[in-house]
Amino acid sequence: MGEPESTYEYIVRSFQDAGEEKHAYYEFYKEINALEDICDLEVDVLTDIISADYDEVIPTVDGILFLINPLKIEEFEFFEISIPIINSAKRNIPIVVIFYDKNGILPLITNDILESMWLNYPDLEVFINLSPKKFHQALECLSLAMIAAETPLNIENAWLRFPIFIELANEYFKEQNYYYAARAMKKAAIISEIYNNSEFMIHYEQAAFTFSKINLFLEASEIFNKFDKRKAIDFKKLYHRAMITEGNKLFNNGDYELAASQYESAAQWASIELEDKKLVNDCFKLAINSFISACKVENAFSILERLPHEETSGILSEVSEKIVDAAEYLSSNGELESARDQLYYSINEYQREGLYEDLKIFEEKVIEILIKLLEQKINENDLYAAKNVHDEIENIWETFEVEKVDIDNQLEKLIKLLLEELNFGMATILINKLNSLELKKELTEFSVNIEEKNKKLKKKEIDEYIQHGVDVIQDFYDAEENIIVEMNSQKIEESNEYIKKDDFLKAAQIIKNHSIFLKDIGKEEAGNQILIKSLDILIEGNLFDNFFEFYSDLKDETKKNYLIRIYPLFIEKLEQLRAEKDFTNREKIFEKSNIIFRNQQLYEKSREINKLFIKQIKKEALKIVEIESNLSGIEKSNELRKKIHIIAAAYLDVEKFKVNFDKIYKKIAEIYITLEDFSSAQTFSDKIENKTFKNEIHKKLAKVETSKAAIKTKKAKESVKTEILKEKLSLIKKKGRDAKQDQENEMKQRTGLKRSYFKDALEFVKKQDFDKAINAYKESVIKLNKIKKYNLAGVSLAVASLLLIKNDKIDDLINLMKDIKEKFSKSGNLLFETFPFTLIEYIIDLKKIEDEPKLKEALSYLEYLPMFEEEILVLYDFLGKKIEKEEKSEKTTLDTGEIAKLRKEINLLAKNIEKNPQDIAKRKLMKRDYWNKAIEELINNNLQEASLIYLNAFERLADKKLLKYAAVSLILGTLIQIYDTNVQFAKSIFADHTKEVLNFNVIEETLPEIQFMKYAFIAYEEDLQDLIQISINHLIDKLILFEPEITFLRTLLGEEIIKDKLEESTLIKKPKHIKIELDSINSNLQQKVGDIKRDFKDFFAKRKAMKKRYYDEVLLLLKNKKFTEAANKYLE
Repeated sequence: MGEPESTYEYIVRSFQDAGEEKHAYYEFYKEINALEDICDLEVDVLTDIISADYDEVIPTVDGILFLINPLKIEEFEFFEISIPIINSAKRNIPIVVIFYDKNGILPLITNDILESMWLNYPDLEVFINLSPKKFHQALECLSLAMIAAETPLNIENAWLRFPIFIELANEYFKEQNYYYAARAMKKAAIISEIYNNSEFMIHYEQAAFTFSKINLFLEASEIFNKFDKRKAIDFKKLYHRAMITEGNKLFNNGDYELAASQYESAAQWASIELEDKKLVNDCFKLAINSFISACKVENAFSILERLPHEETSGILSEVSEKIVDAAEYLSSNGELESARDQLYYSINEYQREGLYEDLKIFEEKVIEILIKLLEQKINENDLYAAKNVHDEIENIWETFEVEKVDIDNQLEKLIKLLLEELNFGMATILINKLNSLELKKELTEFSVNIEEKNKKLKKKEIDEYIQHGVDVIQDFYDAEENIIVEMNSQKIEESNEYIKKDDFLKAAQIIKNHSIFLKDIGKEEAGNQILIKSLDILIEGNLFDNFFEFYSDLKDETKKNYLIRIYPLFIEKLEQLRAEKDFTNREKIFEKSNIIFRNQQLYEKSREINKLFIKQIKKEALKIVEIESNLSGIEKSNELRKKIHIIAAAYLDVEKFKVNFDKIYKKIAEIYITLEDFSSAQTFSDKIENKTFKNEIHKKLAKVETSKAAIKTKKAKESVKTEILKEKLSLIKKKGRDAKQDQENEMKQRTGLKRSYFKDALEFVKKQDFDKAINAYKESVIKLNKIKKYNLAGVSLAVASLLLIKNDKIDDLINLMKDIKEKFSKSGNLLFETFPFTLIEYIIDLKKIEDEPKLKEALSYLEYLPMFEEEILVLYDFLGKKIEKEEKSEKTTLDTGEIAKLRKEINLLAKNIEKNPQDIAKRKLMKRDYWNKAIEELINNNLQEASLIYLNAFERLADKKLLKYAAVSLILGTLIQIYDTNVQFAKSIFADHTKEVLNFNVIEETLPEIQFMKYAFIAYEEDLQDLIQISINHLIDKLILFEPEITFLRTLLGEEIIKDKLEESTLIKKPKHIKIELDSINSNLQQKVGDIKRDFKDFFAKRKAMKKRYYDEVLLLLKNKKFTEAANKYLE
């Protein structure tokens, strides 16, 4: 406690902990060594000392510590105000005060402060200028005081307090304030003992003597307990004698129960502290005597159980007369029930101990008291209680050998009262208990007269009550009938108002509600009749759904007659349903109509309803195939036809009633012809009976089949061509990537040969004299081919082809390619296998089929060739692209703030990458199809081949929308290029591949792992090793990777080398080792077989639930023995 801000700051500095903020305080936990004890303390610092409820807070604490700056008067005043509040608690709470100024040493004389505090507040301890580092000293002092339940004492300066305690003891003693004098002397004795003063025993004796002056013998005994056991016991005996004296005072004042409790406490205390059995037993006897005097014999008997059994009988014999006197005392005060209970307790106890002579006194006395109690209950007219008391008297007479007393007078009064209450049963029982025969006869006659009189009165009362009830009921019935007639008229009028507004449902609901009301009041028939009116309204308004609902409430015996009456109107309204657009609703109405008529055995009327229903189903079936000219429409129509057959077979005479479906069959056949399912079309054509319809279908079939053959031939040719072009495009992409890698090297070669081979051609291109330029490029092709520069020859051929395409001379291009092939074909020239040559052939094919988008895409691959600026200008002009001039920029250095921002963004992205167990399992399943070869090349350190396979897998997976796995392939392929070539080349590879994927921006936003690469490129370009390490570690942790891939990424961090992994993985194992491994695998498999068998049912149930979604197609392939296709489906 103390000024909250400085106190909190002091504790935080001491504990090096900010604590936990609660509602009105800060909570700290600290472990303190207090001599040999270890204390776990909860230290609470009040944050609001003004409004704190100290009456609630102080009783809950074990010790209080004040932190006060004595230079601030308000803080000391708060301390002085708090002390009386603390002292008002019901227990002593140890207090320690620390005088401390956070600004430095207090400019006060320490001894003066200590002396002043010790004199004015002798029960607390004071520390001055105690720094936060030494705060544990105050806590240890307080902890020792709490453990010992004593006032706190600082051992280090206790010698200073000794003369003060002596002075205080003398002062208190003079003022006869012996309690405080004894405490002060005891504290002085403790200090004296700590410092081995030879007089410490004298001080203890003085303290004990002072305690004894105010009868605090236990405190005095506790002092001598350490060094003089005899004196300690003497003081305990004095304490015990004081307890007995206190009991005697209470007894003499008539407080018998309190005196008994005091004697009992004295006995229990003596049994624990003095171990003097005689003293204990004497105390218990005094307690027994006091409890009997207090009329609490049950308490006295409970004490007896604690005494030796051999003494029990003697004590009981001694107190028997006293117990009877106590019962008499209670009886004389009118407490008859209490007196009875005391005697019952006594009888039970004495009977158990076998004291039968003494028992007779209690038996006679209890009979006497019970007779008085019987008279009391009769006078109070509490007849049932009186009967119970009589039963108790009878029970004692039967149980014990007690002389019976004549109680006929009391019973006579009780019997007459019972008869007046008409309780003949209980009165008869008591009459039989009477001793006097004459009295029995008299009371029997009295009982008969009372009973006869009661019967006559009861009969007259019942007759009058019945007649009155009949009259009342008749009046109610007449009034009720009139009210119901009037209410019916009102409700019908109200309903008619809604019918005029065409609100038939509201009108019917009013009548229905009235019907429910009538039934609820018991007018079942009236309610049923008015409900019929409601049904008529619903049929009139074509509200069939509501009609069926209301109809179910009609009484069963009324339903049939009602349906016969309403049938003409009902069938008319069903015919009007043709206009209803919702066929499902019409179907439901007809089905329910059929059910209600058949339930009442109106079969003929039901047949007419079904005939009408069939007509409407036919109409709906034809309507569906006319609107939905597809397989779905046919399926729906067929379902309706099946329904017609079911209805006809179930409810109609099939021989007499036949349904014609020619229009439906004709329309279905036409749909199948459109869908080119001629077999199904022919099937439905055969079902048509109308010859005109059938001839029309046959003509359409013949016409469509003729044209189909021609279309099929054309499609086949186009399909083959498309497949060839796809294969060429795949080859071009692969060769294009190789060409891009060699671009820089080949550009150097072309630059070296520029003057000899390309000077004239480039001059013609600049002048846009393309014909001469083409001829110059042709010559360079021949020259370069001769010196075996096949790739460079291919580049020249590609530029010549570009110029021809730009001038729209496709025929000249075809002829040029033909000439080149003829010129070099005999020598098996390698020119034909180069990327430029393959690309030009592909461009020619695209030009032939006039596929402009793909043509432009193919021409864009020319960028991978080592072209001069003049040539690039021509290409970009044709493609409509702007040339981007490369500006050599100096390497920028990021400052610390920018690097920190990048690090934060990288960590945030990493958190957003999801890595689920099902994704890991799926990638393992896909491993063979996409990554096996790449991993093999990675292990063998063939990094370029591995990168190429990963990048190719990226495109395939992106096409199949398997984006998460595509991202892994793209990242790995790019990182391999960073490691094996350089970051700029890797960045261009990344850009080229992502450019080829549609909607890549959407994919990038969806997958944070793709966005990750932007930061990886920055880290490598700026050579920020810290960011490189963070990025790679996040990728290892978050991507779904196989072990060789993780090993490669660790290589990027400089942790291990792939070749080491290769050497380790390619070691040839000995047969013995292989056998051991196989045995281990077999053992694991056997163990898993058991697990699979145990989980078979659950696992199979899950597969069955997924059958329709995942397995139907593959099961059909297995059935048709198409195992390869089935295997691929399983892998998917």
